[in-house]
Amino acid sequence: MELSECPYDNTEISAQRFPAGFLLLECAACGAAWELHNGLVQRIREPNWERARDARIASRPGLATSADATDAG
Repeated sequence: MELSECPYDNTEISAQRFPAGFLLLECAACGAAWELHNGLVQRIREPNWERARDARIASRPGLATSADATDAG
C-alpha cells in the first residue's frame, strides 16, 4: 500500500518520522492524520469532512464549494 495522497480529498499528505520508529502522516487540507508503525496504519485524527469535500471540489474546476453555497443563501 502506498499512502501518498489523502484518501478523503486526494491532496498530498506530509510525513514526519519520529525516533521511536513511527511515521506520522498528515493531510493539511482536511486535518486527518495516521500513524504508521511496524507496517500497521492507524488513523489517529478524523478528517474535517466539510474541508475534505471542499478540497475535492476545488480540484475539479466549475463546481461550487460549501462557502459558495453559504454566500448564495
